[in-house]
Amino acid sequence: MVIKSEPAPTHGTPVKSGQLRGEARAADRHDGCITRADMDATITAFMHAVVSIGKEVGNCTSAKAAALGALDAAYAYDVAGVTVLFKPTMTVGPDVYRSTKEGALSYFIGTCVCPGIKDPSAAPTCGKAEGYFAPDSGFAFASSSGFRGWSKVERGGALQGGEFRYNIDGPFCHAAQAQGPICFTSAHDQSVACVDKTFGFVVNPNQKQPGTLRALLNIHHSSKQVLRGEHREENDTMTLKELLSDNEDLSSAEEEMENEPDSYWTPLEEEPENVTIADSDMDAETDNALVRSSAEISSTSSGWFTKWYGGSGGYKGARRVCPQGPSSRR
Repeated sequence: MVIKSEPAPTHGTPVKSGQLRGEARAADRHDGCITRADMDATITAFMHAVVSIGKEVGNCTSAKAAALGALDAAYAYDVAGVTVLFKPTMTVGPDVYRSTKEGALSYFIGTCVCPGIKDPSAAPTCGKAEGYFAPDSGFAFASSSGFRGWSKVERGGALQGGEFRYNIDGPFCHAAQAQGPICFTSAHDQSVACVDKTFGFVVNPNQKQPGTLRALLNIHHSSKQVLRGEHREENDTMTLKELLSDNEDLSSAEEEMENEPDSYWTPLEEEPENVTIADSDMDAETDNALVRSSAEISSTSSGWFTKWYGGSGGYKGARRVCPQGPSSRR
């Protein structure tokens, strides 16, 4: 499957008077650098591919073929020496990151990777050995809204964060980057879900076929947006045990940390003077900002421990942040 390059009409290098679009594109890349137009073409191809895969929701065989075609055409999984850093929006441990094509395929089409399954809403009949990473349900099928696929995928507007931002040329010549919002419209109920994307690109080493994308994704990070008015109420909290209830290993680790001596942490009786608490009349966006105090960071042999503050009422956020748990020093 070859995804045609279709640069967005409002992006890319301007065409000079009397200059053909093809001539501008050739001049744009005379030094071999990845251009903004190259990146836009790949981003557009990704958006079109999601819609195309979703249309095959009733036929897992066709959906798998479409998804594999998109991964081959737009991602750098087959480029020698490149590790694709793909962090999908909704994945769980231990398979949070999808650095293999098999992991990415599972995220896109869920149980359709399992032999014999025709309907992506069916329970999985295979495991990781066959390419299924539980509990993937098929992002391209809009599984969270009835397995009807997405009717439209487009860039977000000002409310979602505005235009895409780019790093090109210079040190980014062959490692360009783009960041911005992309919104997905459900074919089932026309609800819209927006996510924040960060893309990284490398030059496609195989450009023999006409229309082949010049820039391939080697970085794809996605995170769900929280818009104004969607923040939690002060008393609407989630405990660590609730957050980790589906992961026995992490739950056990959390319980172990609770039983460790207090000396592993950096408790404070009073708030340090240089911690800023948001005023109660600030808007929700500012009100939800967490402000970290440098006075609250201490280095120990088991990692860094931090105390955070935030919110209009001066309520405390995370009690501690530790990249290495207490048991790691044993």
